[in-house]
Amino acid sequence: MIPNLVGSQWRLPSDGIESLAVYNPATGQVIDQVPLSGSNEVDAAVQAAVMAYATWSLTPVMERVRLMFRFKSLLEEQFEDLAAIITRHHGKTLAFQLPGDDPALDVPSRGRGRQHLCAQAV
Repeated sequence: MIPNLVGSQWRLPSDGIESLAVYNPATGQVIDQVPLSGSNEVDAAVQAAVMAYATWSLTPVMERVRLMFRFKSLLEEQFEDLAAIITRHHGKTLAFQLPGDDPALDVPSRGRGRQHLCAQAV
């Protein structure tokens, strides 16, 4: 089962929570399950977001920009793995996901767009 990310922790939902199958679109084979999280999981996520906002809202803009650049760098480092996951779950071909082939799927290009937006925000 694919866990939920709540705060900074991956959590499996409570016992008894229903799930939906994730299918490989090429083969129709079930490759994973996603939880149909209930109110307890949603409440925990909202509480984590409220707590995160309390510190994030006080973070200086330049620190936020630095963190977003780090995020972009991590996406670029993991691009091949991310592309493989998207292919497995959504059926897009790997060739279609290579940088430059489709701006909507080009994580590094979107990151460059964010660089521009972050620079404008400063």
